[in-house]
Amino acid sequence: MVKLLTGIRTAGNHFFTQQKFPEARRKYRKGNRYYNLLRLRFEKKDNKHTTRVEDDIKKLEVFSAINHTNLAAVELKLQKYFEAKHSSSEAGTENIMFVCK
Repeated sequence: MVKLLTGIRTAGNHFFTQQKFPEARRKYRKGNRYYNLLRLRFEKKDNKHTTRVEDDIKKLEVFSAINHTNLAAVELKLQKYFEAKHSSSEAGTENIMFVCK
């Protein structure tokens, strides 16, 4: 599942390097939508979280932090400053502990 999300983010990175910022933004936002769906799936499970599930959740959180950072960068390029601020805050403190581990 994280491979799928990473593939979407990689497509966004490709567009970003080609300075196709609207296309890159679409890919990063798509990654966020998929992340939100997967995260909800884990939250709704009634069974106990195993070590494997916890590892998957950590990988999702790392993906989210990186993807939001990329989204903030592309929004700055598009001069969408309010959205960039929101994206950078989403990448911030609630996710930073997973990136540092």
